[in-house]
Amino acid sequence: KSIIFIIVLFSVLLYVPAFAADLSVKVTSITVAGKLVNSVMVKAITVAKNGAEKRDDLKFSVGDSLDRNTPQFSVPSKTVVVLSSPNTNTFTLNPGVIFSICTITGKGESYLVREGSAWFSVKNALDFFRVNSFKYTAAVKGTEFCVDVDPGKEITYTVSKGVVEVEREGKVRIAAEQKEVADIK
Repeated sequence: KSIIFIIVLFSVLLYVPAFAADLSVKVTSITVAGKLVNSVMVKAITVAKNGAEKRDDLKFSVGDSLDRNTPQFSVPSKTVVVLSSPNTNTFTLNPGVIFSICTITGKGESYLVREGSAWFSVKNALDFFRVNSFKYTAAVKGTEFCVDVDPGKEITYTVSKGVVEVEREGKVRIAAEQKEVADIK
C-alpha cells in the first residue's frame, strides 16, 4: 500500500508543475515600426503603498511565458505585442497600452486594460473571459473585440464579431436624501 501511495504522490507532483506551466500566456510575436523582432523592452509598472508609480525596463522575447505574477506593463510606441493563451485566445497589445494579466485558469481568463488599446480574439471563453477597465468589465464568449481606454475621459468597446456584455459597478442613490441604498454589480 505504501508503494502505491508513493507512486500516486509522485505522479501528482509531476503533474502539478506541468499543469501550472500551462496557466500563462505566450508572447507569439513582436513588431516594432512594422518589422518583426525577437524581443523588446517594455516598462514594468509597480505602485508603491503611497501610490507613486515606478517604471522599470522589462524584456519580452518571442516565446516568453507571462502569468499573473508578471507586473503590469506598458507597450512602447511603434510596438505591437501579440500574446496567446493556453485556451487558444489571442490578444494584440497596441503601442501605449498598459496591460495586466489577472487570472488564467482552466475555467477562464481575466485581464486589465488600464490605458490604451488592445484587440482580443476569444475562441474559447470556457466559464469566463473578462477584460476590466476601471469599473467597467467586458464579459465575452467567442468573439473579437477591442478595448480602448483614455483614462478619465472614455472607454470604447469595438466589436468586430460576436457579442460583448459590458458591466459597470456603481452605487444607487435616492434623490431626496442622496443615501446609498445598494451596490450595483
